[in-house]
Amino acid sequence: MATKTHTPAIPWQDRWNEPTIEALLKSMNEQHRRVTKTMMKEVHKLLESEPVLKYYDVSWNWTIHYAGIGLRGTDSLVMAYIVPDPVEGPLVCVPLTEDTLTALPRRRLTRFIREGIDTAKCAIHLFWAKWRPTSVGEAELIVDVIKRKRNILRTRMDEHNAERYGPKEADEAIAETV
Repeated sequence: MATKTHTPAIPWQDRWNEPTIEALLKSMNEQHRRVTKTMMKEVHKLLESEPVLKYYDVSWNWTIHYAGIGLRGTDSLVMAYIVPDPVEGPLVCVPLTEDTLTALPRRRLTRFIREGIDTAKCAIHLFWAKWRPTSVGEAELIVDVIKRKRNILRTRMDEHNAERYGPKEADEAIAETV
């Protein structure tokens, strides 16, 4: 009678044991690991925010997300999700509101980025733009979208604070969020 041996799940799929980010990256092939590390480094530098690891059920399993800026008195917005899928390669998702979508300069965006935006599913008033970058160049294009999103949100936050608090108080509110 053959004995069955239990093979442990890859860290990305092991719901019950929270892995480290390094363990997630280690289970990826070299090219996917390089692309994912580049994304993480560039997003961290851009947003000055630490990555947070959360389990998002079987669709995304363990996922790294980065929070960004929020309006005064509100929670920070999630700026990007990076799913370190060791099988199909990294998946990057950037949730965009309709206002943010219309503010993006579509003609200046590459075909790779436009396709991710055009195929975005809309749920809960957010368009979930997704990409599977296969090169560092594609990862940098996605980081540019996150940068544009951050700039659009900052502009809107400045306008919101100016309307709500007046010029002097708006400057103080902005200083509090930085």
